[in-house]
Amino acid sequence: AIESSAALAVPPPPGSGAVPPPPPGAMANIPPPPGAGGVPPPPGMIPPPPGAGMALPPGVPPPPPGMLFMAPQESVEDKILKELNLKQPQEDNPKVKMKRLHWSKVPIKLLPGSVWVEINKNRPFGTFETDSFEEQFAERKVGKKKKKGGGGGSKTTVKLVESKRDQNVKIALNALKMPPERILSALTGMHSDVLPLDSVQRLKGVFPSAEELKMVYAYKGDVSLLGTTEKLFRTLGSVHGLQTRLEIFQFMLEFPAQKKSLLANLEDSYTAFG
Repeated sequence: AIESSAALAVPPPPGSGAVPPPPPGAMANIPPPPGAGGVPPPPGMIPPPPGAGMALPPGVPPPPPGMLFMAPQESVEDKILKELNLKQPQEDNPKVKMKRLHWSKVPIKLLPGSVWVEINKNRPFGTFETDSFEEQFAERKVGKKKKKGGGGGSKTTVKLVESKRDQNVKIALNALKMPPERILSALTGMHSDVLPLDSVQRLKGVFPSAEELKMVYAYKGDVSLLGTTEKLFRTLGSVHGLQTRLEIFQFMLEFPAQKKSLLANLEDSYTAFG
């Protein structure tokens, strides 16, 4: 029995592949390898990356010194901005809703030699007046249409003129580009510098009829609630005989051209029968 126990204690020959287990308690005082965790690195020392303490597979060369701690490479865009002495533009969120401008950002690679570099010399991108830009290109708020019968004293525009007629009058007013009071003043004074021939002809085409004047003056409500066409008709109807004056004004403006044409016809007649 003693001989058999001694035979079991004999270590295996080299190369047999079997590794004897360590004696009990032998691993208690051995520190773990670097990167295995459990023991923090000394103060001021950069901890190794995970797996740094692991052995490399056969045939794999070790990485060059400092490879694991290389600084990030500078991008092409950063190099261009650095050469142009520019900073990366910051995207600012506008305070208000802006209009949709269908433009594209200029790639940083296309900045050299462009007009934006020259502009930046006089006004750096960091001093861009965002408040002025937002004021000019902010999306305009459209007021909600007031509904009839709504509470809270909401006002509704009063329409008396038929819709198609109303549209034609508004087109003429937009072309004249002046309020009804100025139109009346220029018409009564026959000021051709304010109302040239084409304006007079346009105004004659939208001048209110007798029925339309009677309709707008029959309205007894708040005049400020009347539509644009109704207010124009009331203004033109405030002067008696204004339509006759408009026709005379038109004749005065057309007379020089008619006279020239008439004289040319007379000269042709004298030549033919002279």
